[in-house]
Amino acid sequence: MRYVWTEGEEATLKRLAGHMSRGRIATIMGRSEQSVKAKAVKLGISLEHNRNHWTAARLAEIAKRRSAGEQWGSIAAHMGVSLVTCQKAYSRAVCAQRKRVGSQFDEAVSALGEILAAHAVGSDLSASIMGSFMARRDIFVQRVRALDIEGEDDDAES
Repeated sequence: MRYVWTEGEEATLKRLAGHMSRGRIATIMGRSEQSVKAKAVKLGISLEHNRNHWTAARLAEIAKRRSAGEQWGSIAAHMGVSLVTCQKAYSRAVCAQRKRVGSQFDEAVSALGEILAAHAVGSDLSASIMGSFMARRDIFVQRVRALDIEGEDDDAES
């Protein structure tokens, strides 16, 4: 039996295409794989599934929605992935960002140390400046860890 595709279903297919397998899309949409494939061909949509579909833009969207207080379940549904997949992608992105920023911060600390040494700044002043710089790094690390913990606490919400 044939069922007419609604505009909403077509929009959902376009959003999910390429982000999950044809079988998963069919299950989510309550349609057969053949039906999904035929509609994709008709719409000119590729169903080529790329498991590593987490572009910087998609990860930024997750972060933006989390910052706005949106629940994990809602974000996952919008992104067309499971709640766990969404949380893991976000967590990996946060960890990668933390590493990038941490290494940049460490490079800045080294550069500051070299500058202070090159200008023969007194050891008391040098220690004071470095201490202030490291205190700010500690605050940064605490804030990033709070983001990770915040995400873990929300598991039960969705």
